[in-house]
Amino acid sequence: MSAVRIARVDPGALDVAIHLAAVEDAAMGAVATFIGTVRDHDPEATSSVVALEYSAHPDAERALRHIVDAAVGEREALVAVSHRVGRLSVGEPAVVIAVATPHRAEAFDICR
Repeated sequence: MSAVRIARVDPGALDVAIHLAAVEDAAMGAVATFIGTVRDHDPEATSSVVALEYSAHPDAERALRHIVDAAVGEREALVAVSHRVGRLSVGEPAVVIAVATPHRAEAFDICR
């Protein structure tokens, strides 16, 4: 059983708990998560970063689902992934990924 439970581009705040709940399953023995946040520096910037502005192509959710399907392949996994759009301040989550699999190696690999 493999399923993409969430694959969305979202203008609202990303909730890690929603992603964890989406991949909850008694048959899965491992859950890996990744939270990518806005950081306060960029080596190419001339000053400190205070915010980032994200936009997305209209087909971004379809592309995100395709990326997840390719990462999972034939493995058994449940995946929830969201990427923010709009203005994000330093420290705000820009990407949240939760992956549940029967064993941890697959969960980490797919999450990466």
